[in-house]
Amino acid sequence: MRLIGFIRCAAALLLVAAGASRAGEADSSRTEASVRSYFWAAGIKGDVGVGTVSAPVDVDFLDYAEDLQGALLLQAEVRRGRWSLAMDAIWLQLSDDAGTPGPFLSTIDIQLDTVILSIAPAYRVLNMDRLTADVLVGARYMDMRQKLEFTPDFAAVDTISEQVVETTADRLSSAVGTAVDDAKDDIVDALNPFDGNLAGQAGDAIARLDVDVNPRALDEIVARGGGFSGEGLADAERRFASAVREAMAERAERLIDQLSPADKLKREAVEHAIRRAANESVDELKRNVSDRKRDALRAAEQALASGVEAGMTRAADEDVVLSRDWVDPFVGVRAAVGLTDRLHALVYGDIGGFGVGSDLTWQAFCGVSWTLNERVSFEAGYRHLDIDYDHDNFLFDAAMSGGAVGVTFNL
Repeated sequence: MRLIGFIRCAAALLLVAAGASRAGEADSSRTEASVRSYFWAAGIKGDVGVGTVSAPVDVDFLDYAEDLQGALLLQAEVRRGRWSLAMDAIWLQLSDDAGTPGPFLSTIDIQLDTVILSIAPAYRVLNMDRLTADVLVGARYMDMRQKLEFTPDFAAVDTISEQVVETTADRLSSAVGTAVDDAKDDIVDALNPFDGNLAGQAGDAIARLDVDVNPRALDEIVARGGGFSGEGLADAERRFASAVREAMAERAERLIDQLSPADKLKREAVEHAIRRAANESVDELKRNVSDRKRDALRAAEQALASGVEAGMTRAADEDVVLSRDWVDPFVGVRAAVGLTDRLHALVYGDIGGFGVGSDLTWQAFCGVSWTLNERVSFEAGYRHLDIDYDHDNFLFDAAMSGGAVGVTFNL
């Protein structure tokens, strides 16, 4: 679809140029039109990414030329007096392997489909025999599609999973323990010391506590260079927190049961027992609770580990595809210096984006032009285009630069 749109745009540029040339032939004011086809041996360097996954790209033209799936580049211009309208159209489709964004992946293949359409009215501020200069104010339309194909590093997935599960388990058990410790005064206030099952009352109160789990295992994965795909990780965290709370409730019951009858009537002794249960680690709880609670803790821990590992593996096996299009306003200048009657030096530069589309975009060209005759000329030089776009889970912060050669036809 992008190629079809590009061809339509290119055809429109040709028709505009040809139409303007014919109109000039019938008008006393001379109208000039030209079309330029060129080849740009551009390398790409920067960062690209989709969602939480990004990768550095540093590929010169010779490296990716064999993977270049398509390229069309065309410029057209219509001039009348000091005013002109300049148009530039680029379509590139390429793929290449890139460095992995972290230990989670072994390889990443990036496929990039890009359409760039620029249009800018220009005004000639200098029109001397050997020197001309124009100022331009225009807009550049960008349409980019990125496809990232991942190959997971299963050893790294196992390592990261273990790290995430350990960190998450410690965080959740600490959160539950803090909630129990903070609630101990209210729990003791609600106890009936003359009830024969004081420990059971305390255990029931702890088991009913509403603990704010605040699932963050996904953040832990991303911080270690991984990704995640699928539902259920937050539920696995809540299940683990619930199992820890149930184990703490049983542990508090056991500690209160171990108190003497006189100590059970002492507020400080009961609070101390609850605090001890709240401060025990998961491993300590496993040693100090019943087989049923221990099995529930282990099952919840295993479910958390399985959820993390399965989600990371799915993320690695899935292709990520995302498209974005935007418009960048820009301002620019260009100049030509006559070195001889046939040879001219050319310079061009523009800057834009300004947060409207890209945060910043700029380009520059420096080269020479040699005139064969009044209809045909050849150009060669170096072109650099820099784009910094990072919005809506789509990152393209990269520069395309390299030598360019072209031929211009005056219509």
